[in-house]
Amino acid sequence: MVLNAGCVDVSQVTYQLKILTTAVFSVVLLGKAISLFKWLSLCALMCGVALVQLPRAAPPPPPSSSSSSSSSSPHSHDSPMVGLVAILLACCCSGFASVYFEKILKTTTASIWLPNCQLAFFSIVLGMVAYSRDYKAIRQHGFFQGYNTLVWVMITLQVLGGLVVPMVLKYADSILKGFATSISLVLDAIISAYYLGNLNLSSTFIAGSLVVMAATVMYAMPEKPKPPVVLTA
Repeated sequence: MVLNAGCVDVSQVTYQLKILTTAVFSVVLLGKAISLFKWLSLCALMCGVALVQLPRAAPPPPPSSSSSSSSSSPHSHDSPMVGLVAILLACCCSGFASVYFEKILKTTTASIWLPNCQLAFFSIVLGMVAYSRDYKAIRQHGFFQGYNTLVWVMITLQVLGGLVVPMVLKYADSILKGFATSISLVLDAIISAYYLGNLNLSSTFIAGSLVVMAATVMYAMPEKPKPPVVLTA
């Protein structure tokens, strides 16, 4: 871990820069024109998501007398600068991957099934590694041991998500996918709080939710056409 527990909130906020990196790569790779008003809405969305996720960060553990010295602290060798560089690199990789995948879907005539099958190949490789580690248990109890209704529901949702995301990238764009993901974070937190019986939402969450909704409306607002330039003699 390059970031200790006290920097978890910082990492969550910083990682929201992927919203802006996605927009930058959309301009560079796809030639997308983004107005200043839409850039402001993207910055507002980034701040709103950061506020929504901030309360989810676990509070840092209280310092103990046994770990007061730097030599005995488990995080004494952590480097916040290395962690910051890693997060910025992750933001760039996330934005580039999303926009490049969008470019592939929009510039080829292949269906969305082909890239999904290509990406699934890596999942099969990782799955075979896990299968080799649990080979004895699988051989004894079967491959579908522990599968219940909830597990099948989760598998179905993952499959549907794997189909919906390429459709969003093909018929919309990566920036709109970022807005959808941000709204889903807000809805996920509200639904989780309702079903878990904990409706004590913090002020930062409420403020962040309002900012996310406002940023979505701002980005969806139609822009006024520029008046034509009249040349006079």
